Amino acid sequence: MRRLVLDLIEAGHTDRILLSQDVGQVHELRSRGGRGYTYLAETFLPALREAGVPDETLTTITVENPRRWLTITRG
Repeated sequence: MRRLVLDLIEAGHTDRILLSQDVGQVHELRSRGGRGYTYLAETFLPALREAGVPDETLTTITVENPRRWLTITRG
């Protein structure tokens, strides 16, 4: 999955990337050996940073894109 996100960034699609994860079953909880609720913040994003993705790009993906997507426009 990390390679896919890196490829999208390299292709100029940073402003179209939204990340999410799901913990829908008990075995996915960290206490049961799964990745848990903090996987994106503690593992996935640091891996992108280590791969050379600048903090500005990570902010776009994790703050600006969700903000834009969740904004309700009336028109």
